[in-house]
Amino acid sequence: MIENPSAEPIQIQDGKYIIRVPESRIVRLKKASPLNEWHTHAAMFADGTLLPQERDGDDDVIRLRGRGHGGGTGRYTCDKFFVGTINDARNFDYERIDKR
Repeated sequence: MIENPSAEPIQIQDGKYIIRVPESRIVRLKKASPLNEWHTHAAMFADGTLLPQERDGDDDVIRLRGRGHGGGTGRYTCDKFFVGTINDARNFDYERIDKR
């Protein structure tokens, strides 16, 4: 997720921030300031099926996996997540996405 002033604002539904991931896998947010506050993450497929969170256990399960938060001076710049198995995450070419 990358902050971009020309992007759409974050949608709020039932008191939750809704962020849809496009096919490009790059989410651009007009203002990411709500993400500076403590929050939890959850993800689901378009059909509403909830993805398991990253935890110890079965590495072959497709899960939402965190890859870190970008910032530096206390200002949000990006969050990085991956959906897949642990081996998918280890073998993914993150540099290709980071260059976008």
